[in-house]
Amino acid sequence: MKGATVPVEHQMRCGAEGCSERAVVHLTWTEMRLCHLEQHLCEQHAKSVLLNHDFGQSVGVGEPAYTPGARCIDIELIVISEIHDQQVVYLKEVDGRRFFPLLIGIFEATSLDRQIKEFQSPRPLTHDAMFDAIAALGGVVQDVIITDFEEHTHYADLRIRQNDQIVRVDIRPSDAFVLAVLANKPIFISDKVLAKLGL
Repeated sequence: MKGATVPVEHQMRCGAEGCSERAVVHLTWTEMRLCHLEQHLCEQHAKSVLLNHDFGQSVGVGEPAYTPGARCIDIELIVISEIHDQQVVYLKEVDGRRFFPLLIGIFEATSLDRQIKEFQSPRPLTHDAMFDAIAALGGVVQDVIITDFEEHTHYADLRIRQNDQIVRVDIRPSDAFVLAVLANKPIFISDKVLAKLGL
């Protein structure tokens, strides 16, 4: 998205009161995996919103799912920027106060954003096809777990139940999040990764 030319007639103005700058940062705030607030802001106002928001105040919704050696987390905010290569998803601890940002690519960010906003595509997109392929092979997404963090890279497993067995698939966290939302299944982060992140 960076460097893409948006026709003037399609350019959105910053939603901050009194600002006439172009909106280049798009925030999707989630609640129970649905969009409950969208903000379209210039870079300055987006920085202000993110710096002043108390992410620790959000304590999650309902009872967390459980898996040994990990904590249940969920998506709080998706940040899509027209001026930076990396996008951000903020993850929060369900029924807790810990949170952290995770950098993702533009394709994964827009796919996740579409799922949260319940946009339907006339033809299956990549994550839809992957989800359908799992089902066609007799599998059911059980959950997602962020398993490691090394050299600024997060690692995750997609856990699929098939024929009374659990199949673990190494997957980028950003792709896993889209599949977890599609399947309405929990997302976990291992205690080991939380310790590495200093949380």
